[in-house]
Amino acid sequence: DQFYLNFIKRAFLEIKGNSDSLYNIKFIDKKTNQLIYENKIPINHWVAASREWFTDWSIIVESNSEVVFKHDFNCTGKNVYIHLDSKALGDTIAWFPYVEEFRKKHNCNLICSTFWNSLFEKEYKNIKFVNPGSIVDDLYTMYEIGIFIDGNKNPNPTYQNLKLQQIATDILGLEYKEISPIINVSNKEKVIEEKYVCISTESTAKSKLWNNDNGWQETIDYLVSKGFKVLHLGKEKTNFTNVTNIINQPIEDIINYVNNCEFFIGLSSGLS
Repeated sequence: DQFYLNFIKRAFLEIKGNSDSLYNIKFIDKKTNQLIYENKIPINHWVAASREWFTDWSIIVESNSEVVFKHDFNCTGKNVYIHLDSKALGDTIAWFPYVEEFRKKHNCNLICSTFWNSLFEKEYKNIKFVNPGSIVDDLYTMYEIGIFIDGNKNPNPTYQNLKLQQIATDILGLEYKEISPIINVSNKEKVIEEKYVCISTESTAKSKLWNNDNGWQETIDYLVSKGFKVLHLGKEKTNFTNVTNIINQPIEDIINYVNNCEFFIGLSSGLS
């Protein structure tokens, strides 16, 4: 009989052969020594644990109460795929540093997909970048980082109570500490000669709005009175006066505007 396993999202074991054996399968969390799942299967069947976040697994196969197969999770030198399951710029910037931390901790061959690959791929030469939805072969394990309220996908599904970056460290089994990513900043020259300030008045969550009806306009007017040009960066044009709207520009151009401005004012967003 032959045993086939992988850890692509879940711990998975399939048994193939021609015997009539019945095997007892145990999925154990080595960190806590807790039996997470146990089941009996015959030949040419499979079994999997439902947990999709990082676990230091030990898979034990028994026949007639004797251990006939055992595998301890070890992704050193193996192909690991991490997908950042959010199109939001802020989520991606917050979570990406822990992809590199996982690679360094486990010394694995790291493949990563994000919706903002161009921000990182020139700076992280040891990570192979692919587009979301790409087929990646010969994987040992795979993880998705996202805002999940399913306890099988995230050990702390009450994400509203977590720091944004801790969502990633919890799923990847890493110690939480704040890390900033290295972002590819183009060396474009300043395209606006006068002193200017960038503002961004929107974010993906309405709870992040500045609930002050006149706050932004008063801020803009004050900056203009001090001799600054004000650029509003966003996806949609605003109705504010005394601003230059920079709408739906490529992210490389937006980075250049922010990189060369006197300062930036924004909400809790990717641009901030």
